[in-house]
Amino acid sequence: MKPYARIASVIEVLSLRQNSKYPVDQILTRYLRERRFIGSKDRRYITEMIFRICRNQLHYNELIGQEKPSPRALALADLVIHQQHSPEEMFVKEPYAPTPLNKQEREVLEKLQQPAEVSEAAQYNLQPEIFEKLQTTYADWSDLMQSLDQDPTVDLRANTARNSREEVAAKLKQQGLEAQLTKYSKYGLKLAKRGNIKNTGSWKSGVIDVQDEAAQIAVSLCASLNPAMALDYCAGAGGKSLALATIMGDRIKVTAFDVDRDRLDNLAPRQKRLKLRKITTTPNISGKYDLVMADVPCSGSGTWRRNPDQVWQLTAARLKEYSTLQQQILQEATEFVKPGGHLAYMTCSIFPEENQNQLEEFLKCNNSFELVNLEDLWKKSCCEKYPGEENYLQLLPHKHNTDGFFVSILKKTS
Repeated sequence: MKPYARIASVIEVLSLRQNSKYPVDQILTRYLRERRFIGSKDRRYITEMIFRICRNQLHYNELIGQEKPSPRALALADLVIHQQHSPEEMFVKEPYAPTPLNKQEREVLEKLQQPAEVSEAAQYNLQPEIFEKLQTTYADWSDLMQSLDQDPTVDLRANTARNSREEVAAKLKQQGLEAQLTKYSKYGLKLAKRGNIKNTGSWKSGVIDVQDEAAQIAVSLCASLNPAMALDYCAGAGGKSLALATIMGDRIKVTAFDVDRDRLDNLAPRQKRLKLRKITTTPNISGKYDLVMADVPCSGSGTWRRNPDQVWQLTAARLKEYSTLQQQILQEATEFVKPGGHLAYMTCSIFPEENQNQLEEFLKCNNSFELVNLEDLWKKSCCEKYPGEENYLQLLPHKHNTDGFFVSILKKTS
């Protein structure tokens, strides 16, 4: 592709993003899948530029001087700041090129070419109120934000009942993929760099699946309770159902439920590939369970390195909405826990409002539940020294090399 054709593709994807409910990575994946003619170098350039724009959205907004700049203006800002190509040479009267700049866009270009300062919050791509919240929550907030601005690791979960992690790593190496054992999860592998996992024999035979180490840890803690019947209450695409069934094998029956049935439809083909039998889905829950896992909807702040488009969109009002919904889901989930059973509360958030604060609020109204000592469960289920608090575990990318993730487990005493 000509350089200007690459820019045209970037603008096209950003335009699709404006009117879509899907995250930018899914939009981009579909866009590239439908355009097989785009070569690997061009794909890499387009992908890197789009994600760079997402990671600098508020920074670019302030430089442009608009709250909602057009995709063309965002592309202009990126071209000016990174000086990869002359903007005037990218917007030209050529086939497959963006049309020439209009008067307003030339004014934007002139503004971008002048020295300018932006707010500290915009430098981190955060809304001011979220930036302030982060600073008051974490003394090392700058290190945390830097880690959330980096490319994420690719973590795999191995079915160790079929092959040890060492055996899987050796097989992957034979196919050109270097992998190291994860530090905390007994089932995890971390790829040294991205590669085509789906072409490997281990993937095709169902020995491995993609799952961040943090989620593996959370499910491992749940598995150490040795439940016979489990409900994955906010199952999504079923990742934790699959992990629990993989770890426990025939010792457990897992029921997966999600209000979004479309997401849950992704579970069946994954279950088939992994050769797992004892997982069922349901549109309506009945009965009581030894374990209820509630990985509730949240800000997704712990996964910002995977979803940079979510960073700048989070507001204090939206965070409050999530907090209200989370408390509602926690209360609903109690209905399905057996006496003596357990309720596991999880988020991929770094904010206390969505994590330990929710548990404190929940326990005020639910005296039939008590917090479980996670360090005791850790000794049975994970590697290395326990890195959390007594009753909850907050994982962070700059400290643990995982996604930001929170887990706590409550026991129903009566």
